[in-house]
Amino acid sequence: MKNSVRAMISGRASSAGTRYRGEIGIADLDLAAFVITNAVEQLTHLAQSERGGVDKALERQLNRLIINYLIKR
Repeated sequence: MKNSVRAMISGRASSAGTRYRGEIGIADLDLAAFVITNAVEQLTHLAQSERGGVDKALERQLNRLIINYLIKR
């Protein structure tokens, strides 16, 4: 993934974390953005090589992964 795309995703994840701060159970939003960005990037690359691409089912699973990682319980 190009650095500009990575920076955009990380920036959006960090700003979303700030916006929903009361619901998020992670103190370090920059680190959370780093974790999310790299997890999604790696899973997307694997999907391209092993599953033929990203489909709606994988998108739903990625959303679930991110939400469950971020939201306090």
